[in-house]
Amino acid sequence: MLVNFTSLSLHDMAVVGKTIVRAAYGIIPEYSYFFGGSTGGQQGHMLAQRYPEDFDGIVAYKPAINWDKFFFSNVFAKLTIDVARQYPLPCELDALSTAAVEAYDELDGVKDGIISHPGLCAFDPRILTGKAFNCNGVPSTFSNISTKVAYTTYTGPTSPNGEFR
Repeated sequence: MLVNFTSLSLHDMAVVGKTIVRAAYGIIPEYSYFFGGSTGGQQGHMLAQRYPEDFDGIVAYKPAINWDKFFFSNVFAKLTIDVARQYPLPCELDALSTAAVEAYDELDGVKDGIISHPGLCAFDPRILTGKAFNCNGVPSTFSNISTKVAYTTYTGPTSPNGEFR
């Protein structure tokens, strides 16, 4: 199933697709291209390696590779919440996100509410633990779990001693 997912089914698609075009039009396409991002980017890389004759050009951008890190990055913040058995309020996470944007929005020279260069950000939300913020009109303070969850979201999976996994 993995081989089928990563490349073989796309090779089969190219072969079958060209066969259908030949049956319908009497000729195969002069040029064939593959374009994909994320999983499609990963698949484009595999096609280039395993079936380079299938396409005349492959655009494979932002490939979802290194799945051992990629997959766990998506679930690490949730794991942090589950292990702590504490759940941050949505308004806390929104306020932390706003604080990060305010701190790094203008790195590109434009104040537009967008962090255009996330690789240049060094925002550590843990410094806000215990600080006041407004939670839907109610004065509140950032909890340890909310700042820890935000931190793990930004940094990804780490070992108990802080090493990146």
